[in-house]
Amino acid sequence: MVWLWIFSLIILASPEVLILEAKVDQLNNLMRTLNATHPHFIRCIVPNETKSPGVTDAALIMHQLTCNGVLEGIRICRKGFPNRLIYPDFRH
Repeated sequence: MVWLWIFSLIILASPEVLILEAKVDQLNNLMRTLNATHPHFIRCIVPNETKSPGVTDAALIMHQLTCNGVLEGIRICRKGFPNRLIYPDFRH
């Protein structure tokens, strides 16, 4: 009896409503995944072009951070959304 009631609801529902419900579920799943991530980054930065210990070139470091996308990653994370998932989560 319950199956007949559910089946009749599916038939009476318009395709647009069913598609909308599916998209809302997908969006909710995406938001749960984004909110559950804990991003972390590891980047190697060369402090100077001469490989001298204790010497740093601020312009060179800033150029590397910009080109490697570190500054953009920080901006994205400050808005509350990570830009990468860890591999095992991505694979599933």
